[in-house]
Amino acid sequence: MKAVIYGRYSSDRQTEDSIEAQVRACTDYAAAKGYVLVGQYTDEAISGKGEKTASRTQYQRMLKDSAHGMFDIILIHKYDRVARNLAEHVNLEKRLDKNGVQLIATAQD
Repeated sequence: MKAVIYGRYSSDRQTEDSIEAQVRACTDYAAAKGYVLVGQYTDEAISGKGEKTASRTQYQRMLKDSAHGMFDIILIHKYDRVARNLAEHVNLEKRLDKNGVQLIATAQD
């Protein structure tokens, strides 16, 4: 299965090192599961709350790529990297399901 990694840190409590740790955890997970990593998307110093989602350029690119069948799985470290509230998460899951893409939080699997 083809997988991509999505990493994000917000500017309030995290640094670029946070993305490196997220990517490392997801890479290790992919290797253990036999997934083929075909890409990585990262957004730096951008909040995950509500309307801020639209300003996450790599996140938006990843969603568009998911609609084109470029990968089967999105690996994230924790669910709060993609959505900060339940409604956002449900909408994301619906969109990814429509695209045939699975979202896996490696630290919460």
